[in-house]
This record gives sequence, structure tokens and C-alpha cells, in this order.
Amino acid sequence: MATVQMKSEYPSTWLTTLSWVRKLPEAKHDEAVKWLVENGDDLPLCDGEPPRRGAARFRQAHDGTADVKWVGQDPPKRVQREKLLARALWNSSNGYAPAVGDSGGLLGKILDYEVPLKPRGGGYPGLGKIDILSAGSAREPVIIELKIGTKSPLEGIIEAYFYTRILRDEMNLKALGDQYSELDVKACWRMLLVAPDEVLAKSTEPLFALTRWCEKQVSAVFTLAKIGSVKSVRDILDHVVASCRSNRRPMLSPDCCLKVISSVESMGRSRKGVAS
Repeated sequence: MATVQMKSEYPSTWLTTLSWVRKLPEAKHDEAVKWLVENGDDLPLCDGEPPRRGAARFRQAHDGTADVKWVGQDPPKRVQREKLLARALWNSSNGYAPAVGDSGGLLGKILDYEVPLKPRGGGYPGLGKIDILSAGSAREPVIIELKIGTKSPLEGIIEAYFYTRILRDEMNLKALGDQYSELDVKACWRMLLVAPDEVLAKSTEPLFALTRWCEKQVSAVFTLAKIGSVKSVRDILDHVVASCRSNRRPMLSPDCCLKVISSVESMGRSRKGVAS
């Protein structure tokens, strides 16, 4: 099968794919997606062994509060805003703030945020943390990536897939099940990308093809979920930042537009044919 020709240097692993995609111009995203679908089977996770936490834990002693220096900026940086939103969602899901609506139960029960993946000794440059880890209605693990300031869904799709692949490693899978008793790691996993309406409106058939490819690779269901318009997301974040400035605990307004979270398209369309 012919590969897609691109000027950018091709990544040699899925780990280097992360930084490759982050630097790639948006105009090249569809070409990149076609190349990944055609060549992704041949890409190892990384050079050498996959990242394993070993004696370190996935589950951290999180309490839902935030570093005050994040909200001293106006506005906080994109990554910091995503971290604040993840904490606000965790607070709502764990009784520290009013619950918000969740159409179709897409978010599930939020167990943790900023779940680390790097071994204690470091390494694996470019490897980030999982924004949110949830338990679905069947106790299935749900890997959630938040992208509230990007122009394309591609980065979030790659991250959700790559992080799921890491956790499905045999050693990591056992540690995950041991540390999160709320999860059934043998259930059919879900990957969820949450982004503003305008970002998901740019989803193209090549991007849909990539999510379907990801599903087959990890026997999971991939869903894109809209959080509201860019303007409404900005309003949400204004409330989150204001609450954090008053008591260091990011909180969502009970009437915020997160209640309209809905799937724009379930890439699997059903769980039929997706192995458990």
C-alpha cells in the first residue's frame, strides 16, 4: 500500500508521534492521519520497553485543589486551564461541588485526574499524563482527554489511543486493577475526547478513520464529545478560575453548559464487534 508523502520527518514510534503531531501544521493533519492509518501497525510504542510505573503508583493522593499560581495569570495558560477543568470535574463527581449534567453518562464516575505514566526514573520525553480516568456504567476504564484550546482534535485522539495502549500493557494493567478497585480492567474500555463544538466540527473522514483504526488496535470504543461552544467554554473556565481564587478548589457552576455534553459520533457506533 502506498504511503502518504509528507515533508515532515515521519515518526519512528508512537511516543515520537506525540511531539510530531504537536508541531505539525493543521493543514497537514489529514495527510498525517492517512499515513498513521496506513503505517501505524508498524510503529512500536517506543524504543525499548513500554513505560511501566513499577513501584510507583498510578493513583495519586489528589484532593481536587489547585496551585494558586495557576490562577494568578489572566487568563491561565491552556494546559493549566485544562488541569483546572479536570479538577473541577473531579470535584463535581466526588461530592465536593454540585454535580453537573452528563448526557448519556459519557464521563462516568471520575476516579482520578493527571494520572502519571512515566516510570519513577523518568525518561520517555514528551509523555504526558492522562487528563481524567473514569469508571463507566459497567465499571469499564474510560480514558478522557480534554482539548479546550486547540484547533484540531488530532492531538487528543493520538494521546487517548497512546495512553490506552500503555495501560493495556500486562504489567500496567495488573497495577491499574490493583490500585483502582472501582474498575473492571477486563471490560470493554472507552476512549473519550472532550472538546469545544467548533473543534469537533473540523473532524474529517480521515480523522474518523483514525478513531476506527484506534478502536480495532485496542479493542475499545472511541467517542468524541462536545462540551459547548468556544464562548461557553470560556464562560465555564471563568467560573472555575473565580472559584479557585476564592478557595483553591476549582468548581463548576451547576447551570454551566457542561450539562449539554453529548457525543457527536461514537466511532464504534455500537459495541458490537468490539472485543471485551
